[in-house]
Amino acid sequence: MATRAIGIGKETSYGEDVAPTSWISAIDENMSEDMGILAEEEMGQRGPNKPVAGPFAAKGGFKAYLEPDNMGLVMKAACMGLSSAVVAGSTYKHTYIPGTTPTYLTMAVVTGVTAGQKTYPGYAVQKAKFSFEAKKKVLVDVSGVAKTINLDALGSPSFSTLDPFVFHQATAKIATVGSTIVKNLTVEIENMFYNDDYILGSQFLGSAPIQGLKVSGAMDMLFDSLTEYKRFLGGDGAQTSPQTAPKKVQLDCDIDSGVDAGDGTNYQFNAELKECIYKTHKANVSRQDRTVENVEYEAYVPTTGNLFTLELVNLSASY
Repeated sequence: MATRAIGIGKETSYGEDVAPTSWISAIDENMSEDMGILAEEEMGQRGPNKPVAGPFAAKGGFKAYLEPDNMGLVMKAACMGLSSAVVAGSTYKHTYIPGTTPTYLTMAVVTGVTAGQKTYPGYAVQKAKFSFEAKKKVLVDVSGVAKTINLDALGSPSFSTLDPFVFHQATAKIATVGSTIVKNLTVEIENMFYNDDYILGSQFLGSAPIQGLKVSGAMDMLFDSLTEYKRFLGGDGAQTSPQTAPKKVQLDCDIDSGVDAGDGTNYQFNAELKECIYKTHKANVSRQDRTVENVEYEAYVPTTGNLFTLELVNLSASY
């Protein structure tokens, strides 16, 4: 079977069809297209008639394991704010923060069915979910909306040779202190785009301007103490009932691959959320099974600093 792949290219203007500059050997993809057919029942017919093409819509995304050099451009589109600096020699640190200028992508899907590829210009990343789970590789789930679709000539996929980040390379931190009870942790960045910007003269989106931003996630932790439950109730002390002022806590997940990228610096990925509030809590007891507490959280704009900070260390000079 022919190679299957996801290709990513950065557009300079919304909706231009650019060639992929990076390729991802994804797990799966779920892009779909809708012609938006317009047809209604009228007085002269029983049933819809005179169908015509309406507002075209393309949406979906893909899942892939996070490798040191396969998702940098996708992260730029999800976060929008990016600065890159040399760590040492040819090793770079890319720091992603919330931005206000969208990065639009052309996303290609190489299906392996024909000699061509499905290409989605004007792809805006609406969600990027990072999942850190015990016994597994780090997973990224990407979803978004595109302006249109083209059938283009097949590109030349080439993939990273680096291993993906994996659970035992990670350190979860709660209130800046390394935790030994976290089993799973997710971080989801959600951009709100205005996805109804249709105008007279075109069946395609004219633009995809950004609106709000939400960062949230969940954690599964061994229920070995009441510490995190008390944080849910509103503090760190002897809380026995919900408090009127929710407790804010910093959450981090730092990954060091242990593999030298060069100049003595390892490939790394770090996520920092400075002020999070535990919104829901669940820790159900069953027989003599070990109890696991599940917390859903949301991050809020801190007094100083950024809503979130992601760091990626690799050999790429820029995105």
